[in-house]
Amino acid sequence: MSDQSTASTSSNSSNGRMKPFDLALHAFGFLYDRLPGTYNGLVGVLGYRAPELVANALADHLKTTTPAILDAGCGTGLTAKAVLASTPGAVLDGFDLSPKMLREAKKTGLYRTLKPADATKTLPFEAGAYDAVVSSGLYTLGHVGPEAIPPVLAMLKPGGLFALNIYDAAWEKMGFNRAFDALVQDGTVVIRTQARATHFGRIGQTCRVFVLEVVN
Repeated sequence: MSDQSTASTSSNSSNGRMKPFDLALHAFGFLYDRLPGTYNGLVGVLGYRAPELVANALADHLKTTTPAILDAGCGTGLTAKAVLASTPGAVLDGFDLSPKMLREAKKTGLYRTLKPADATKTLPFEAGAYDAVVSSGLYTLGHVGPEAIPPVLAMLKPGGLFALNIYDAAWEKMGFNRAFDALVQDGTVVIRTQARATHFGRIGQTCRVFVLEVVN
C-alpha cells in the first residue's frame, strides 16, 4: 500500500460485515499516517507481495544496471528495498503525500532524495530525468486513480519504464482499463509486461502488474 489515502472503503456485504480485503484497506488507511511504525508489521502479517512483484517485473526490462528510479508513493520504503534486491545498482528518489511515512522511509537509508508530493499533481522532480518509475499499492481504491499516471510518466526519459500494480478491485471501477487503452492507442506508451498475481497472500487478493515503456 502507498500514499494518497483519501477515503475509507464501504462494506461490500448486505449484512454489514466487511470482507477481508475491505478490512485490510481500513486498517491500512488508519495506520498509514497515524501509526507508520506499525505499517510494515501489518503488511508482513497479510503476506503483502506487491513491492517484489513490481520490482522483479521492472528488473526484467531495465536497459542499465545503474538506473535512476523514482519511487511513486514510497511509503515506508518497502518498494525501494525490493528494487535494490533485484537491481542493486539503482539510485532511488521517492515521494509520498504523508510526511510521517517519509520519515520512516528516510530511516532506511535507501533513498538519495525524498520529497512530499501529491501524485495527481506536477511532481517536484526534474521532468524526463528518470530511467524508471516504480509504484506498488498507490493505484487502488481509497488512494489514487488513473489521473495520477500522467504526472509520473512526465518524469521518464524517452524509452523509460513505469512498473506498477493495480488492484483487480479497482481496475474497471476506477477506469484504469479505459485509461490504459487510451495511453496505448495514442502512442504514449507500449505495454511491455502485463500479468496477474496474488499480492495479499493471506487473504487471496489479486492485482495486475504492468511495465509500461514511454514512447515519446
